[in-house]
Parts: sequence; structure tokens; C-alpha cells
Amino acid sequence: MRKLVVSLIVTGILFLGVGVSGLFLSNDNRDVREDEDFTLEQLTENVESLLEIYDEPLKISMVYVFENRDPYFLITEVNTERGAMELRASVRSGAVYAERSIANMWNVKYTQRMGNRRIIGSGMMGGYYRDYDLDNELTHEEAVEIAENYVTLKMEGIVLDANHHTFYGYYSFHLLKDREIVGILRINGFDGQVSISRFTGALVEINK
Repeated sequence: MRKLVVSLIVTGILFLGVGVSGLFLSNDNRDVREDEDFTLEQLTENVESLLEIYDEPLKISMVYVFENRDPYFLITEVNTERGAMELRASVRSGAVYAERSIANMWNVKYTQRMGNRRIIGSGMMGGYYRDYDLDNELTHEEAVEIAENYVTLKMEGIVLDANHHTFYGYYSFHLLKDREIVGILRINGFDGQVSISRFTGALVEINK
């Protein structure tokens, strides 16, 4: 049954369309129920199967394992070490899906591409169109300054981790509280907009 689910996931993605710079993930299989939860090893294999579809060599660089939540997979490019995607995999169905965050809107290379134009903005319905461009207009230093100012002014008790990732369209930074990762802060690489994702489940393990 598990092999069938993985096959359906990959087949569904192929039908929906995957190219060098586009990915569309179906939510249909996320409600499939198994007698037992998928293990982290099995979910990792599912993610790796998805990455094989791309022409661009991709790899899993980091896995966050949560209590009572689907694990988070940080995907990077093999050749550049640049961030590619943020994914999760369902422990119940085995399906791989995009992280539920603004990252889906801001990623200008791998997710939610519409032809050769993209929607970038503050919400699913309130975005604006922008020409397809892989280069962030904000430098890393500018993104760090924006992130530090935001955390200082609006997030008491939270600090930025030195660990960060540059994606196509945005930057991401770990948020720390008492030296524990509690969320991710993302900076839009074009207009400097800030988005916060807080972890709702306890982070129990990080695999690199």
C-alpha cells in the first residue's frame, strides 16, 4: 500500500507538470489513511523520489522532526548550495507537500510559477505580478538588517540564529528562544517584506 501511495504521488506530480523551474504538488493524497504512521526513513525516501524528477540536482540538507506534526525538509541545490524548496511529508499518508507558508508565493524558481510571471505579495489573493527573475534584489546584508530590526522591535525574547538560507525570491532565518529554534523569519528578496512562521509542535530533533 505504501509503495502505491508513493507511486500515486509521483505520478500525480508528473501529470500536473514538473520542469526545470516549476513544481505543483497535489493535496489529494494527504487524506489517505494508513494503519501505521510512516517512519522518518520512509518519508525521506518519498521526498528523495520527488527530487529525482527535477533536472536540477537537489538534495535534502536538513530535516526538522516535530512532536505530533509532519517533519519539515529543507531542500537545497547540489551545485550551488542555495535553498530550493521547503517541504513537508505527511506521517499519515506519506504524501509530500509544500510548506504552508508565504514561501510558496515568494519562491520564484521552484513553486507556484505561472508561465513566466509570478505572484509576489502579502497574501494569496492580494499579490501583484512580477517578471520572472531568479536574482534577489535585496542583498544578504540588507536582509539581515531588516530581520534584526524586526526581531528587536517586535519579538521580545527572540533572537536570530546565525544560520540562514538564501532562496530564489527570499531569505530565511531561524528564530531562537532560550537557544531553541521556535520558528522561521523570511524576508522577501525584492521588497523586504517580513513573514513569520512559528512552530506549533515541539521540535524534538534536527537531522543534517
